[in-house]
Amino acid sequence: MIRAVTDVYADRDRLRPFFENFAAREHDHTIAAEYEADLLSGLRQAWVINDFQAVCLTKLTTDCVRITHCAGLRRHDWQEELDDVLRQWARALGKKRIVALVRPGWAKFGRSRGYKEAHREMVTEI
Repeated sequence: MIRAVTDVYADRDRLRPFFENFAAREHDHTIAAEYEADLLSGLRQAWVINDFQAVCLTKLTTDCVRITHCAGLRRHDWQEELDDVLRQWARALGKKRIVALVRPGWAKFGRSRGYKEAHREMVTEI
């Protein structure tokens, strides 16, 4: 089951480990509290997969839904359902596309669902 987070305060303690995970993987020193602030302000949306087996963060732009972060366990159990839910939501909002920033392991799944690779993010420490 996939659900949108509608009460950040009610889910705060269970969301926090995911936010910390996202922040640890960021290369621009985002901190976990920024994700919560973005949710509270409406800049991002959070999706809970199977009672916190995973969490996905999205952002809305003029024409698309952007999947900015997604982490959890056993993604093969829920990745199709998540894609279906987000596609349905994007269509309901009148969006033209979904853009996902993903790690390499998602590429094969994305291609199987009609996504095409448009960019790769490269990072170096200086």
